[in-house]
Amino acid sequence: ELSTKLGALLGRIHQASPSSKVIIISNVPRWYVSPEHAYKFAQSTTHATALTLPEIDATLSKVAQQYGATFISPSSYLCYKGTTTCRIALDVSGKLNYIDYGHLSKQGSLHVVEAIAPKLLDVISSTTPPTGR
Repeated sequence: ELSTKLGALLGRIHQASPSSKVIIISNVPRWYVSPEHAYKFAQSTTHATALTLPEIDATLSKVAQQYGATFISPSSYLCYKGTTTCRIALDVSGKLNYIDYGHLSKQGSLHVVEAIAPKLLDVISSTTPPTGR
């Protein structure tokens, strides 16, 4: 259902504005418990086990590719590749990237934006027209 509805939406956007560049950004990893609790019991001072949704990311990525959109997964910037071990803090100071189970703190938001900025700028500045349906 997600791919059908998203595909229909992207199709309508492309039909209404064929030169539009669409960027889909998925959710950040979530925590089973409070970030404070996850951080306290983590094996690392900066990473802990989070809830990631790779099947949703895979669906979003596939649909984006089919419709000429760009897909960005914050998990690929916050987690070790192919794992659920994700960055909960930027450094050992204890300042967390999250304010609760799934919302970034100011520090976390800035970290994600800085990480994805090159890809965003690349898409925005590209002179290649989108190849949507």
